[in-house]
Amino acid sequence: MGMSKASHRSSNHHKIMKTVIACDEISRVKKVGSGWMFYSTDGAIFNYHPTAKAPRKLTSFLRQHTKLGEQLIRKVTSV
Repeated sequence: MGMSKASHRSSNHHKIMKTVIACDEISRVKKVGSGWMFYSTDGAIFNYHPTAKAPRKLTSFLRQHTKLGEQLIRKVTSV
């Protein structure tokens, strides 16, 4: 029996994209085949592929490479 894929909500994805695009520390957002690449101004790159585990990894990236507040990061990446 195979593992079922966890669904993701499009509203969460829209919140994430809107916040990341508006963030001053994200210099570029590039569409790739599996999702999006986020380029921060300090040179870090994050490959965002909307899955069930993506918000946890994105939370870590945003904490390390942006000046977004903790409350906003939690609000955006909550599933």
